[in-house]
Amino acid sequence: MLVDFILLCEGMLDKMGEKMKVEIYSIPNCAACKKAKALAENKGHNVDYKVLGVDFTHLEMAKKFPKAVSVPQIVVDGEHIGGYVELEKLLK
Repeated sequence: MLVDFILLCEGMLDKMGEKMKVEIYSIPNCAACKKAKALAENKGHNVDYKVLGVDFTHLEMAKKFPKAVSVPQIVVDGEHIGGYVELEKLLK
């Protein structure tokens, strides 16, 4: 997983300065989810913030992120990067 994340970051270095599409899969009242949204928006990226029970179901979440055990789950430009910590590392 760490190797995949490092390769993803290296691939995204070419996009420095460009707006990225950040999809955040959250649950209601999730502080880390809201923090991820604010971080991506403050950096100027396009954010698609999705809430469980409103925008997707438990089943859809399980199919999209079968190994996920926490929220938020974040996808950047079509690539699943993990959660808030990974987003923070990517956007620094």
